[in-house]
Amino acid sequence: MSSIAEGDNYEISMDEHGVVVCRVWRRPDLDHDAGARCAEEMLERIRDLALSSEATGFVYDLREAPPVAGPRTQAAIVGIVALWVEGGRRVAIAVGDASLRKLQMQRLVSEAATQEAAVFDEPDEALRWVRKPDRQPSMS
Repeated sequence: MSSIAEGDNYEISMDEHGVVVCRVWRRPDLDHDAGARCAEEMLERIRDLALSSEATGFVYDLREAPPVAGPRTQAAIVGIVALWVEGGRRVAIAVGDASLRKLQMQRLVSEAATQEAAVFDEPDEALRWVRKPDRQPSMS
């Protein structure tokens, strides 16, 4: 994976298949407002990648992120999903074992009303699904 960008609580990279991966982690020293600003910054940084012919899909790795996203962060996540889906590319969100995060992300993905976005427990599952556009999501 080659690193493309990083911020206060995230790193964006691209793998050898053109899948963009954004990993987010919890920072106890960042308040909700700072976390929301980071999410909005991610949206801006990812916008160009979503339009790039090099990028084939997107995995949002939220396993280490706070268990619940606030309204501004949710809006940024919806924007990120929309960018990829509108470009005809798959989006997978890896949520880990946080049940509230999983429920929240499943709700956001279902609101997108598309088969091009799905929620998975682990990033390996998410990567496999994004790389194989003929597979239906398992919604683990």
